[in-house]
Amino acid sequence: MGLYKQPGSPFWNYRFSLRGTRISGSTKVKDRKLAQKIYEHERAQYVLGEKTHEVRPLKLKELIADYLEYSKANKRSYRDDVSLSGRVLAHFGDCMASEVTQQSIERYKAVRRMKKVGKDKDAHPLSGSTINRELAFLKVVFSKAVTWKKANHNPVLGIRFFNEREKSRVRHLTQDEQKKLLAVCPPELQRIVLIALRTGMRQSEILNIRWRDIDPVTNQITVPKSKGGGKRYIPLHGDVAEILSQMPRTGEYIFQGPNAGPVVWDGGLRDAWEQSLVLAGITDFRFHDLRHTTASQLAMRGASLQAIAAILGHSSTRMAERYAHLSPSHISATLALLPSLSKKSVDNRAGKDAPVVAKRGG
Repeated sequence: MGLYKQPGSPFWNYRFSLRGTRISGSTKVKDRKLAQKIYEHERAQYVLGEKTHEVRPLKLKELIADYLEYSKANKRSYRDDVSLSGRVLAHFGDCMASEVTQQSIERYKAVRRMKKVGKDKDAHPLSGSTINRELAFLKVVFSKAVTWKKANHNPVLGIRFFNEREKSRVRHLTQDEQKKLLAVCPPELQRIVLIALRTGMRQSEILNIRWRDIDPVTNQITVPKSKGGGKRYIPLHGDVAEILSQMPRTGEYIFQGPNAGPVVWDGGLRDAWEQSLVLAGITDFRFHDLRHTTASQLAMRGASLQAIAAILGHSSTRMAERYAHLSPSHISATLALLPSLSKKSVDNRAGKDAPVVAKRGG
């Protein structure tokens, strides 16, 4: 709460809460000291009752800015919210929040569904799950705006989301595909991909690894806040240990960004990822599928579902059961361990196991 600037604006804005209502406005000045005085004066008028808060028409980008401030302070997925906000605003632009209606949201769904991702032969429509994440973001933005008395209703309520059949899919790389992908990745991306393949960690978890999260004594990586809410400890695979030993410490994070935080995926890394997939000849593959690859390989090598669930940070084996999707050759090899019950085999076995009867003399 206090002073802030909208992206691209030279003027200072103010924002504060009073008796559960968020109040914001522009100081219309560029000097911070003067803006601070205006902010304090405005706040005092509201506190003393000389001014009352009236809900004024707001733009969608203002509601989103309010929500991102909340997200930054309260959510681990703040970076994801920033990315989602960019996609939503790219479509709705500078419109008023009141112009976001169910009809305009249905149009948004249609436009996004027609968007192609991938290149040339590999181009395919944007997935329903991706669009659902954007709709869910817009829904929670309006939900908070209603709570904060910045909007009268939530237009996303009643909107039908896409059916996410893709959740049941398990796409994983073969050993040969893994080698091809690593061979064409630029150095930083190559390290990220190899860590993903050898730990099963989520993309956000990898990018947020800090040097202090790595314990060479216990040979573990600590994920301070996993998706499930608690800490998670991941064994340090030899390949990962080798990578880390060769990386210079340039900041708090092992993948240090240009500022105080870690590198961000959207931008250069995402572009490098998509280009590397093309160069490796790999299609229909997402970064999250590296996690499926790790789990599937563990399952094919005999790891229990309980162990796989623990490494991936799942609280039960229910989600790990999808990794029982193993290659046909592995299933065949496993079933071959069972003894044969064919008649010929049974007869042969009976002959071998039958007791020896001594022949009587004539």
